[in-house]
Amino acid sequence: MSSGRLRLSKKGQSLTVEQMFLFTMGVLITIGIFLSFRSISGHVTSLAEEDQLNEVGSLVVTGIQRIGKELVYSDSATLVMEIPKQISRREYTIVADGASVIVTLPGGKNATMGLEGSQNAYLVTGRATSSSGSLRIEGRQDDKSIRLVRTI
Repeated sequence: MSSGRLRLSKKGQSLTVEQMFLFTMGVLITIGIFLSFRSISGHVTSLAEEDQLNEVGSLVVTGIQRIGKELVYSDSATLVMEIPKQISRREYTIVADGASVIVTLPGGKNATMGLEGSQNAYLVTGRATSSSGSLRIEGRQDDKSIRLVRTI
């Protein structure tokens, strides 16, 4: 009789160990899937940020080029353009340093766009943040300058 009980006891232990093993495997698979999606999401977010930084940079360079062309025919020119307030839920900074336009997110990620064309005859400077959602570009023929100014 006691050998019958011993066999039943081992059967019950075997089922419990098997169920614990299956549960552990399920948890490991769930964690693996979660980490994979998190990694993919981070990569996609990074690519989207780069694209948006480049888009804003191109938009600002186009505005600077328009001002450069207008200054050929007039003493001064001003352009107010709408820009996104945020990229990836963060405000960003636009800087013109004479040779390029640099759009920077907090943390250092940035996009640099070179200035070519008629605006090279002008000193392009200025710094603006995106918080207002618009940017003013001012050009003056007398001192050969184009400036980026944040609108209020």
